[in-house]
Amino acid sequence: MGIMAATNGARDLCERQFYRPNVRVLESAEAVELIAEIPGADESSTDVTIENNTLTLTARVNEGATDGRKVVYSEVRNGDYRRSLQLSDKIDRAR
Repeated sequence: MGIMAATNGARDLCERQFYRPNVRVLESAEAVELIAEIPGADESSTDVTIENNTLTLTARVNEGATDGRKVVYSEVRNGDYRRSLQLSDKIDRAR
């Protein structure tokens, strides 16, 4: 049962549609900063990983609570966001 659940989860991940957010990367003497346009995302729904010189940003945006109000129009995309960037070997990852 565990193997089947893992297989189904992997299939769901492969079939899922991801939005590609626009990003900006800024570098200073103290840090490298990634700014991504993901309206509605917060820190708890966002994940950043670095593996094999690839930085990957993922986030999930749900419509969320509207304090009893009904959404009649929205240009915000609800769903999953993902963006991967190839990192230069020259970036100091300690920053």
